[in-house]
Amino acid sequence: MATNHFDDPNIPDEERLFRRIHLTHIVEGDGGKSEVSSAAFRDTELSVNLDAVMQAAGRKPWDSLKDHPNDLLMSLDAGVCRRKGQIVGPDPKPEEPAHGYVFGKKSKSIQRALRDAAGWIVPDSAPSWAEIRLRREQLGIGKDPGAA
Repeated sequence: MATNHFDDPNIPDEERLFRRIHLTHIVEGDGGKSEVSSAAFRDTELSVNLDAVMQAAGRKPWDSLKDHPNDLLMSLDAGVCRRKGQIVGPDPKPEEPAHGYVFGKKSKSIQRALRDAAGWIVPDSAPSWAEIRLRREQLGIGKDPGAA
């Protein structure tokens, strides 16, 4: 976690930021579709991967999932975050040099705006709720631990 958050002018507004989405943040939508919960964009310090850093290292967006094979991946532009009062900066980690953050208080409306601005990377479109439910069942995610 970064301690000196700053809005890095070297990260242009059009830079793609990759956000991993855990299966618990996928909810059932209308007509058998799945939706991303705005809670996936709630953290004050939202972890992302910076596209330019990944490209410079010859890495593809889906490399963001290398240690998280059950997560999904979305992207949003840095400028969208900034227009919602967030700051975007680098926070390289030994295990992930492309790590960065979107820092700032995120009201429910900001969470929704970030979610609505995000596009799918992995998979390339929203999965069906049946697909998500099956994956969650296979992984034991979302089950009531007291259920028989």
